[in-house]
Amino acid sequence: MSAAAPFGTLRVRRFEPGVRGVRWDSFTIPLEDRTTVLDALFNVLREQDRSIAFRCACRAAMCGSCAMVINGQERLACKTGLASLKKPIRVEPLRNLPVIKDLVVDMTDFFAKYQAIEPRPMLDARRLAEPAIIPAADARRLEISEGLDCISCGACYSACPMVAADPDYLGPAQLLRAFNVLSDEREASGADAAHADAFSRHGVWRCHAIGECTRVCPKGLDPSLAIRRLKRRALVDTMS
Repeated sequence: MSAAAPFGTLRVRRFEPGVRGVRWDSFTIPLEDRTTVLDALFNVLREQDRSIAFRCACRAAMCGSCAMVINGQERLACKTGLASLKKPIRVEPLRNLPVIKDLVVDMTDFFAKYQAIEPRPMLDARRLAEPAIIPAADARRLEISEGLDCISCGACYSACPMVAADPDYLGPAQLLRAFNVLSDEREASGADAAHADAFSRHGVWRCHAIGECTRVCPKGLDPSLAIRRLKRRALVDTMS
Protein backbone atom coordinates (compact mmCIF):
# COMPACT_ATOMS: atom_id res chain seq x y z
CA MET A 1 0.00 0.00 0.00
CA SER A 2 1.51 3.31 -1.09
CA ALA A 3 2.07 6.10 1.41
CA ALA A 4 -0.42 8.94 1.44
CA ALA A 5 0.66 12.04 -0.47
CA PRO A 6 1.98 14.91 1.70
CA PHE A 7 -0.04 18.10 1.90
CA GLY A 8 0.93 21.73 1.48
CA THR A 9 -0.62 25.17 1.57
CA LEU A 10 -1.73 27.15 -1.46
CA ARG A 11 -2.33 30.84 -0.77
CA VAL A 12 -4.48 32.60 -3.38
CA ARG A 13 -4.97 36.33 -3.76
CA ARG A 14 -8.70 36.91 -4.02
CA PHE A 15 -10.60 39.81 -5.54
CA GLU A 16 -14.35 40.07 -5.90
CA PRO A 17 -15.79 42.65 -8.32
CA GLY A 18 -17.81 45.23 -6.45
CA VAL A 19 -16.11 44.38 -3.16
CA ARG A 20 -13.53 46.81 -1.82
CA GLY A 21 -10.01 45.50 -1.23
CA VAL A 22 -8.39 42.09 -1.66
CA ARG A 23 -7.77 39.17 0.63
CA TRP A 24 -5.59 36.06 0.78
CA ASP A 25 -7.22 32.66 1.21
CA SER A 26 -5.29 29.53 2.20
CA PHE A 27 -6.13 26.03 0.97
CA THR A 28 -4.66 22.64 1.86
CA ILE A 29 -3.61 20.73 -1.28
CA PRO A 30 -2.04 17.31 -1.91
CA LEU A 31 1.59 17.48 -3.08
CA GLU A 32 1.60 14.47 -5.38
CA ASP A 33 4.35 13.71 -7.87
CA ARG A 34 4.26 15.97 -10.95
CA THR A 35 1.33 18.00 -9.59
CA THR A 36 1.32 21.49 -11.11
CA VAL A 37 -0.02 24.76 -9.79
CA LEU A 38 -2.89 24.42 -12.25
CA ASP A 39 -3.69 20.97 -10.85
CA ALA A 40 -3.76 22.50 -7.37
CA LEU A 41 -6.15 25.22 -8.47
CA PHE A 42 -8.50 22.63 -9.97
CA ASN A 43 -8.34 20.72 -6.70
CA VAL A 44 -9.46 23.87 -4.89
CA LEU A 45 -12.21 24.49 -7.46
CA ARG A 46 -13.58 20.94 -7.32
CA GLU A 47 -13.29 20.20 -3.63
CA GLN A 48 -12.97 23.40 -1.61
CA ASP A 49 -14.21 26.61 -3.25
CA ARG A 50 -16.36 26.65 -6.38
CA SER A 51 -16.08 30.45 -6.61
CA ILE A 52 -12.36 30.65 -7.33
CA ALA A 53 -11.62 32.10 -10.77
CA PHE A 54 -8.63 31.38 -13.04
CA ARG A 55 -7.98 30.84 -16.74
CA CYS A 56 -6.61 27.85 -18.60
CA ALA A 57 -7.02 26.16 -21.97
CA CYS A 58 -4.38 23.88 -23.48
CA ARG A 59 -2.62 22.64 -20.32
CA ALA A 60 0.46 22.18 -22.53
CA ALA A 61 2.24 25.55 -22.18
CA MET A 62 1.10 26.54 -25.68
CA CYS A 63 -1.77 29.01 -25.21
CA GLY A 64 -0.44 31.20 -22.39
CA SER A 65 -3.84 31.67 -20.78
CA CYS A 66 -2.78 30.33 -17.36
CA ALA A 67 0.00 32.89 -16.83
CA MET A 68 0.02 34.26 -13.28
CA VAL A 69 2.43 35.35 -10.58
CA ILE A 70 3.61 32.32 -8.58
CA ASN A 71 5.80 32.92 -5.55
CA GLY A 72 6.52 36.41 -6.84
CA GLN A 73 7.45 35.46 -10.40
CA GLU A 74 5.47 35.29 -13.61
CA ARG A 75 5.01 31.68 -14.72
CA LEU A 76 2.59 29.37 -16.51
CA ALA A 77 0.54 27.46 -13.93
CA CYS A 78 0.27 24.41 -16.20
CA LYS A 79 4.04 23.84 -16.38
CA THR A 80 5.06 24.89 -12.88
CA GLY A 81 5.43 21.89 -10.60
CA LEU A 82 4.61 22.22 -6.91
CA ALA A 83 7.72 20.25 -5.97
CA SER A 84 9.98 22.98 -7.37
CA LEU A 85 8.42 25.75 -5.28
CA LYS A 86 9.15 27.04 -1.82
CA LYS A 87 6.23 26.48 0.55
CA PRO A 88 3.74 27.95 1.15
CA ILE A 89 2.90 28.54 -2.49
CA ARG A 90 1.46 31.96 -3.31
CA VAL A 91 -0.47 32.68 -6.49
CA GLU A 92 -1.75 36.06 -7.64
CA PRO A 93 -2.85 37.63 -10.92
CA LEU A 94 -0.54 39.17 -13.50
CA ARG A 95 0.58 42.69 -12.69
CA ASN A 96 0.01 45.86 -14.73
CA LEU A 97 -3.43 44.67 -15.91
CA PRO A 98 -6.87 45.21 -14.35
CA VAL A 99 -8.11 42.26 -12.30
CA ILE A 100 -11.54 40.96 -13.26
CA LYS A 101 -11.80 38.35 -10.51
CA ASP A 102 -9.19 36.49 -8.44
CA LEU A 103 -6.51 35.31 -10.92
CA VAL A 104 -8.28 36.51 -14.07
CA VAL A 105 -7.03 39.77 -15.59
CA ASP A 106 -8.42 41.93 -18.39
CA MET A 107 -6.05 41.59 -21.38
CA THR A 108 -7.79 44.31 -23.44
CA ASP A 109 -5.01 46.87 -23.02
CA PHE A 110 -2.33 44.28 -23.77
CA PHE A 111 -3.89 43.34 -27.12
CA ALA A 112 -4.81 46.94 -27.99
CA LYS A 113 -1.11 47.80 -27.77
CA TYR A 114 -0.34 44.72 -29.84
CA GLN A 115 -2.58 46.08 -32.59
CA ALA A 116 -1.04 49.55 -32.27
CA ILE A 117 2.32 48.35 -33.60
CA GLU A 118 0.59 46.93 -36.72
CA PRO A 119 1.45 43.26 -36.11
CA ARG A 120 0.88 42.21 -39.73
CA PRO A 121 3.66 42.63 -42.31
CA MET A 122 3.10 45.36 -44.91
CA LEU A 123 4.00 43.07 -47.78
CA ASP A 124 5.44 44.24 -51.08
CA ALA A 125 3.15 42.97 -53.85
CA ARG A 126 6.08 42.48 -56.22
CA ARG A 127 7.95 40.33 -53.72
CA LEU A 128 4.84 38.23 -53.13
CA ALA A 129 4.68 37.42 -56.84
CA GLU A 130 8.17 35.93 -56.68
CA PRO A 131 8.90 32.41 -55.40
CA ALA A 132 9.78 32.46 -51.73
CA ILE A 133 13.40 31.38 -51.39
CA ILE A 134 14.74 31.80 -47.86
CA PRO A 135 18.17 30.28 -47.18
CA ALA A 136 18.10 28.14 -44.06
CA ALA A 137 21.17 29.89 -42.65
CA ASP A 138 20.01 33.42 -43.46
CA ALA A 139 20.95 35.67 -40.51
CA ARG A 140 17.72 37.63 -40.61
CA ARG A 141 15.66 34.47 -40.63
CA LEU A 142 17.55 33.25 -37.57
CA GLU A 143 16.87 36.53 -35.77
CA ILE A 144 13.14 36.34 -36.52
CA SER A 145 12.85 32.68 -35.56
CA GLU A 146 14.01 33.55 -32.04
CA GLY A 147 10.75 35.40 -31.42
CA LEU A 148 8.13 33.47 -33.35
CA ASP A 149 7.24 31.25 -30.39
CA CYS A 150 5.64 34.09 -28.42
CA ILE A 151 2.29 32.90 -27.01
CA SER A 152 1.07 36.36 -25.87
CA CYS A 153 0.74 35.16 -22.29
CA GLY A 154 1.47 38.59 -20.84
CA ALA A 155 4.20 37.40 -18.45
CA CYS A 156 6.76 39.88 -19.79
CA TYR A 157 4.20 42.71 -19.69
CA SER A 158 3.46 41.90 -16.07
CA ALA A 159 7.13 41.75 -15.04
CA CYS A 160 8.25 44.90 -16.86
CA PRO A 161 8.97 47.82 -14.47
CA MET A 162 8.56 50.32 -17.31
CA VAL A 163 5.00 49.15 -18.01
CA ALA A 164 4.31 49.81 -14.33
CA ALA A 165 5.92 53.26 -14.55
CA ASP A 166 4.39 54.30 -17.87
CA PRO A 167 0.93 52.90 -18.67
CA ASP A 168 1.37 54.07 -22.28
CA TYR A 169 4.51 52.02 -22.86
CA LEU A 170 3.77 49.44 -25.55
CA GLY A 171 5.46 46.57 -23.76
CA PRO A 172 8.03 43.84 -24.51
CA ALA A 173 5.79 41.33 -26.31
CA GLN A 174 4.48 44.05 -28.60
CA LEU A 175 7.94 45.29 -29.51
CA LEU A 176 9.18 41.75 -30.05
CA ARG A 177 6.41 41.34 -32.61
CA ALA A 178 7.33 44.68 -34.22
CA PHE A 179 10.90 43.46 -34.61
CA ASN A 180 9.75 40.22 -36.25
CA VAL A 181 7.50 42.06 -38.70
CA LEU A 182 10.07 44.70 -39.64
CA SER A 183 12.73 42.01 -40.17
CA ASP A 184 10.62 40.27 -42.82
CA GLU A 185 12.40 40.76 -46.14
CA ARG A 186 9.04 40.91 -47.90
CA GLU A 187 8.21 44.20 -46.15
CA ALA A 188 7.29 46.99 -48.57
CA SER A 189 9.54 50.03 -48.91
CA GLY A 190 8.69 52.64 -46.27
CA ALA A 191 6.90 50.12 -44.08
CA ASP A 192 8.53 51.59 -40.97
CA ALA A 193 5.98 54.40 -41.12
CA ALA A 194 3.16 51.88 -40.62
CA HIS A 195 4.91 50.69 -37.46
CA ALA A 196 5.78 54.18 -36.23
CA ASP A 197 4.37 53.59 -32.76
CA ALA A 198 7.15 51.09 -32.12
CA PHE A 199 9.69 53.92 -32.44
CA SER A 200 7.74 56.53 -30.48
CA ARG A 201 8.56 57.83 -26.99
CA HIS A 202 6.31 55.09 -25.61
CA GLY A 203 7.93 52.46 -27.81
CA VAL A 204 11.52 51.23 -27.87
CA TRP A 205 12.91 54.40 -26.30
CA ARG A 206 10.93 53.82 -23.11
CA CYS A 207 12.70 50.49 -22.55
CA HIS A 208 15.57 50.77 -20.05
CA ALA A 209 16.96 47.29 -20.82
CA ILE A 210 16.23 45.97 -17.32
CA GLY A 211 15.68 42.50 -18.76
CA GLU A 212 12.82 41.24 -16.59
CA CYS A 213 10.88 40.38 -19.75
CA THR A 214 13.59 37.98 -20.84
CA ARG A 215 13.98 36.50 -17.36
CA VAL A 216 10.32 35.47 -17.00
CA CYS A 217 9.45 34.44 -20.56
CA PRO A 218 8.09 30.85 -20.32
CA LYS A 219 9.21 30.13 -23.88
CA GLY A 220 12.80 31.27 -23.32
CA LEU A 221 12.53 34.23 -25.71
CA ASP A 222 14.55 37.45 -25.46
CA PRO A 223 12.33 40.52 -25.99
CA SER A 224 15.07 42.71 -24.54
CA LEU A 225 17.43 41.73 -27.35
CA ALA A 226 14.74 42.39 -29.98
CA ILE A 227 14.18 45.87 -28.55
CA ARG A 228 17.92 46.63 -28.67
CA ARG A 229 17.95 45.57 -32.31
CA LEU A 230 15.01 47.88 -33.04
CA LYS A 231 16.86 50.77 -31.40
CA ARG A 232 19.91 50.04 -33.54
CA ARG A 233 17.70 49.96 -36.65
CA ALA A 234 16.22 53.34 -35.75
CA LEU A 235 19.66 54.89 -35.24
CA VAL A 236 20.98 53.50 -38.54
CA ASP A 237 17.92 54.86 -40.39
CA THR A 238 18.48 58.26 -38.78
CA MET A 239 22.11 58.43 -39.86
CA SER A 240 21.49 57.17 -43.40
